[in-house]
Amino acid sequence: MAKTLSVSDWVKITKVGIHGAYQIIEILEEHVYRNEKEPVAELVYVCEQDDDGYKHRVRVGAEELVRL
Repeated sequence: MAKTLSVSDWVKITKVGIHGAYQIIEILEEHVYRNEKEPVAELVYVCEQDDDGYKHRVRVGAEELVRL
């Protein structure tokens, strides 16, 4: 990966049914348990799209984002 994603970057989300450009407004570190072992830290990106006053927010992982 050449550059990491940061707050205020514009991205496209690759989930089905989500269209348009979103802006990253927050990056969170969450601890996830896999196979009931020790927690693994994962980054979660909070992205927002402003559509004429309606703000759509979504939380996604880095693998679902493409930088614009």
